[in-house]
Amino acid sequence: MRTPTAQLRLRPYTDEDRWLTETIETSPVMMADLGGPLPAADTPGIHDRRLEGMAADRLWYFTVELVPEGTA
Repeated sequence: MRTPTAQLRLRPYTDEDRWLTETIETSPVMMADLGGPLPAADTPGIHDRRLEGMAADRLWYFTVELVPEGTA
């Protein structure tokens, strides 16, 4: 009997992921062991540098997505 498992997909980080950067970088829980959360005002610059680095092929950021069941 086969047990269903969640499938994940990696996709390149895009401008639509700005919210994700802000959520992660400002979270006291997520950033507890990484120097602490950053002020929300710092996140646009972080996001822009990530996109610029990817455009220049210097950095690679990805977003992990859960693939809806039956679409893999």
